[in-house]
Amino acid sequence: MSFDYQGVLVGVLSLLVTVLVGFQIYNSVDVNRKMNEIETVSRNIARMESSKSIHATKSYMHTHEGIENYRGHFVTIAIDEFMIALQEGVLSEDNDMLEKPYYYLDTIMRENKNGYPILKGEKDKYISILSSVPIYKDGMGKLIRFISISEETDYPNDGLNWKPKN
Repeated sequence: MSFDYQGVLVGVLSLLVTVLVGFQIYNSVDVNRKMNEIETVSRNIARMESSKSIHATKSYMHTHEGIENYRGHFVTIAIDEFMIALQEGVLSEDNDMLEKPYYYLDTIMRENKNGYPILKGEKDKYISILSSVPIYKDGMGKLIRFISISEETDYPNDGLNWKPKN
């Protein structure tokens, strides 16, 4: 019996080809799995960005509602609109959306040092919103103090006849 080198060579080459084909199949399955993961992550990112855009739009709308109410001397309602605008701005993760509502709330605070009537039952919510704003920390602390000394009212007034308690 003689040793068949050609048979051994064919056997080794067959084994190598089988390993390479198996490796290619594994890579193909792995690439498909990674593509599915990438699609899922892409969808989640798109959903999050869409959600942020919706919150930014809501912040913009409430800011402008607040401005109209402020100009019409419906300051209690304006405060509520600006608070909602801040809340939506925080959810949008766009600090630019926080600038105008903060400016108007700060203006209201400077014009009414002893507080201003706010909607009944909203004080804790307002303080929570102001605490969540990631910028203007000193200003937010002052606004929190302003809200905490403000009276709560069932009836938002036009602010024309309101006088602070001394």
